Amino acid sequence: MRSRGQSSSLPGDQKHIIDVCIRLRGISLSTEKYKRKLAGILTAGAVEYGRLMGEDEAATLQTLKGHREAMSSLIEKHQGRLVETRWGNLLAEFASVVDALECAVEIQKELKGRNEDDWYPIQVKQKDKASRPDIDSFEAAMTREDRKKGFFVAFDYSSDALREVDGFFRRSGKIIIPLTVKEIIEETLAKKLA
Repeated sequence: MRSRGQSSSLPGDQKHIIDVCIRLRGISLSTEKYKRKLAGILTAGAVEYGRLMGEDEAATLQTLKGHREAMSSLIEKHQGRLVETRWGNLLAEFASVVDALECAVEIQKELKGRNEDDWYPIQVKQKDKASRPDIDSFEAAMTREDRKKGFFVAFDYSSDALREVDGFFRRSGKIIIPLTVKEIIEETLAKKLA
């Protein structure tokens, strides 16, 4: 562990990622023990952001600005804190999972009115590993809402959960995109959604 005043040997991007991780997890580097806190995390990404930017950059940025303004006000309404916005992605932290979920539902309703056919269900699990029953219940929601694509966010996935994601696609042609918090923080989300 480096002492205060010592320069960092990390490149800028890695230092930024660590800074975001520290802010999200509430870690204090000034003590030997890590302080932890539970937080509800909400992430949103613009689907096919790269393609849309390539087709019409000005219109995409204008639409994205309007969506971000709507999401920011809803995040604030639910006592959330906007942690990061980059490219077509948004990351927010809430004191409780309930607040994060209520905010996500309101965001879906708000954006559904703007893009009638372009909304996707999002499931966020706040536990170490998402398991097959978690995926099964999300599949039921996707089928009920007749959605062709959905996003599932967790810290990690069991092998059964990932096999079920593949099986669901083979059976129904519907796509569940499993995302980890690490991918979101490390900004690999944009690459995965492109």
